[in-house]
Amino acid sequence: MLENRNRRAGTVRVTLALVAFLFAAAATEAKEGWYLGAEIVFAGLSGTVNAGGSIASGNGVGFTGGYGMSRYAAVEASYWSTAHNTSDGRTIDLQAALLGVKATLPKAKSHIEPYLVLGIGKYQLDTGRGEGWSYGAGMDISLVPSLSLTLGIVRHAVDFGTEPRQSGDITTMAIGISYFFR
Repeated sequence: MLENRNRRAGTVRVTLALVAFLFAAAATEAKEGWYLGAEIVFAGLSGTVNAGGSIASGNGVGFTGGYGMSRYAAVEASYWSTAHNTSDGRTIDLQAALLGVKATLPKAKSHIEPYLVLGIGKYQLDTGRGEGWSYGAGMDISLVPSLSLTLGIVRHAVDFGTEPRQSGDITTMAIGISYFFR
């Protein structure tokens, strides 16, 4: 219990530090080429896979890599893992490997760029495996020419198991930082 509280307090401190960079943001540059990122991920489960709410929301870390084809579009791959407490006192992991497209909607002379994402993925909840798709939105905030703060929320529709399949709706919020190779 104390370990979870310390982990959450550390997560809050990192989140606040990342948000503080917002006020030191620089002008946006084109984002063509390769980029890598790291993020803190918060995930909540619903659907038949979490009937009765026996699996609590959890948090963890993730990694993102992509290629910006233009200022408006990128292909992106990501992996994240979150830890969740259950009503019977266990801790289980939720993991996802995703592939998708990111459409950026840049504004003239703004360091904030809203985006939309759409993707497919493979998921694992404890020992159950599943497949699904995702959609979401967020914003990239340029800090310096090669570094961006990313804030986003994504909804995942997943089917776990074979017969009977259990549906799961996963909502994730991620806060991260991305480095663009120039």
